[in-house]
Amino acid sequence: MTVVSVGLHGCQRVSNQSRALYVALSESMVRLVKFLKYRSE
Repeated sequence: MTVVSVGLHGCQRVSNQSRALYVALSESMVRLVKFLKYRSE
């Protein structure tokens, strides 16, 4: 199984609270990547 499929499968099993935390973590990671890209330019 790939990391993506494991993540999606796990997201379907967890509670709404854990899912919200997972989404918040994903958004913060994207924001961090964008911030680092912006600084490197």
